[in-house]
This record gives sequence, structure tokens and C-alpha cells, in this order.
Amino acid sequence: MAKRRIVAGSQRIPRAAHFLGFIRFFSALLFFAGSLMSVSAPAASFASSPSVLFADEASGDQRTKPPAQPDENIVIQNHKGSITKENPKGGFVVDKVTGDIELIANGSISVGLVEGNLNAVTTAGDIKIEDVRGTITAIAQVGNITIQKALKHVFAQAGIGEIIVHSAPSAEVRNIFGGDVKILGASKWAKVVTKGNIVVVLNVEPNVEPNSSEICNLSSTEGDITLYLPENLGADIEIRMPLSKDPKKETHIVSAFTLKKFMQKCDMENILTLSTSINNGGEKINLYIEKGNIFIKIHQEDQRRKGK
Repeated sequence: MAKRRIVAGSQRIPRAAHFLGFIRFFSALLFFAGSLMSVSAPAASFASSPSVLFADEASGDQRTKPPAQPDENIVIQNHKGSITKENPKGGFVVDKVTGDIELIANGSISVGLVEGNLNAVTTAGDIKIEDVRGTITAIAQVGNITIQKALKHVFAQAGIGEIIVHSAPSAEVRNIFGGDVKILGASKWAKVVTKGNIVVVLNVEPNVEPNSSEICNLSSTEGDITLYLPENLGADIEIRMPLSKDPKKETHIVSAFTLKKFMQKCDMENILTLSTSINNGGEKINLYIEKGNIFIKIHQEDQRRKGK
């Protein structure tokens, strides 16, 4: 096993240069989108969430944007009840819908208020969502996804683009080809898989008694992980990373919390697992990283209360 060096304010752990293979998805975009109806909050497992094939396997190019299309938006204003719409020539601008809504587009999608569930899929364009009272499923092949407010679970997936969720009780996010992911307010749990950088702010209320439930599962193969936690949250933290024989390749683990002494083990595939805890343990937090660094910070609201 490669040696581990301790540096003031951080731990440095060797890591491998290789990275995880791309996630293989098993259904084409339009086939999947056609079956998106009445989506309920998915279970905690990634395997239970919808998947979309974004790669252009015929050409071998997974990053080429589709040719630009004329933008012919469909406008929906103050619709009462549920609605399903497709627009192969452009996007959607939605003001208010009192029921569920399903949108399949070839352009940008902008949504104001939805009182039911929202399913939005686009092959080319951004998705911007203001306020949804039900669950959200948002999938963009090429484009950014921004969600301001969700009162129930969020599932978001992008092929090429950044994903930002400002407020939701729970969020599961996948970014296929390396875009950054930010979940700036999750009150229950968060799960992220990406090649890029991850920033997650957990607003969970600490339990009076220790709980064994998983509240956070973050995985990045090429970026940094930054995790904000409430100052008095008790959590057991498990960090996994591949080992490397190259001493120049290091992962920094920097924490504003006092970390219990690391317990470490290495499996047959040279994956190093570090186990530690904060505030006597409790909730489960799982982190996986390959090429970046890990920063565990105190929630900004806790810092402001103390004048930091």
C-alpha cells in the first residue's frame, strides 16, 4: 500500500490516475420520454431512477451537439388540470399549470408554477424551473438545468451542461460527461454522480438519537467535492478512492469539523476506504473521489450566527 502523509489542516491520500467508465444507459431518449408519466419520488438507489442514452455511438463522438433547430416555442398560460405536450421544432414557455405536466422538446424549456408533478425532457436546450409543488424529473441532452424551488423530490440528468438545484427536500443528480453539479439546499438527502465538481449544502435537522440512514452519496471521478453540513450534525463518513503507486498524485481531505481518527482498509481492487465520524457519529455520508480533493465545511448559516 502506498504511504499516507499527514499535513497540517488536511490528510493527503494517494489516488489513481484512472477513472470510472462512463455510465451505460439502456434506453433511447424519446422512448424513455414517452413513458414518463406520473413520476413519483424514486427510491434511494441509483438503479431505480430513469436512464437516457446520450452517446452518438455511430460516430463515436459523445460530445458533438446536434445541429441547431429553429426555435418555435409553445406558450402555455394558466392551464387548469394536467397536460402533455411535444414540440419537435422548439421549446416551451409555461406560466402556470394546476395539475401534472409532461413536456418533450427540441429546444429550451422554461417553467413558472406547477402545482402537480413536472416531467421535462429536451434534446437541445436549457431547462429552467421556478416553482413546482410536486416531484420533478428534468432531463437535458445538451444544456443546463436550473431548479429554483421544489417541494418534493428532484431527479435531474444532463448530458453536457451544468446542473443547479437551489432548494429541494431531496435530489438525485447525474451529469454524464463532466459538468458541475450544485445542490444548494437539500433538507433530507442528496445523491450525485458526475465527472466534474460537486457542491452540496445539506440543511438536514440533526436527530436527537443517532440514525443509520444515508443522507448523502457523492461521486466524482475528475473534480472536487465540497460538502456543507450543519455544525451540530452527527455523522459517520466513509470516503473511497483508488490507490496509486505514484506519490505525486494525492487527494487532500480538508475538514472544518474535528474528524475521528481514520480507520482504513484496502480491497482486492486497490480501492482505499477511509472511515471516520463527526460529533460522535450518526447519519451516513458516502463519498467517492478519484482525481480531486474533498472539503467538508460548516453550513454557512451556522457560520453567520457565530459571526464568522
